[in-house]
Amino acid sequence: MAPDPPRCPYELTDLWEWFTTLNRRRQAGMALNPLSSDEVLKWCARQRLSLSPYEHTLIDRLDDLYLSYQNQKESA
Repeated sequence: MAPDPPRCPYELTDLWEWFTTLNRRRQAGMALNPLSSDEVLKWCARQRLSLSPYEHTLIDRLDDLYLSYQNQKESA
């Protein structure tokens, strides 16, 4: 039996929610495409949300990790 995944720290729950919402709207062709800055900015405008530069960086890092995980999973 697989262990339970780690819980998201409370301080990051909003950021994780934003990322998962953006991830569901991700563009895909032959492979998954990274979230573009333009997509993130348009989503923020629709949500009337202003992310700090640090939060934008965290979204980018989460996206990098997600794509890396998906690529490893497809290679296996």
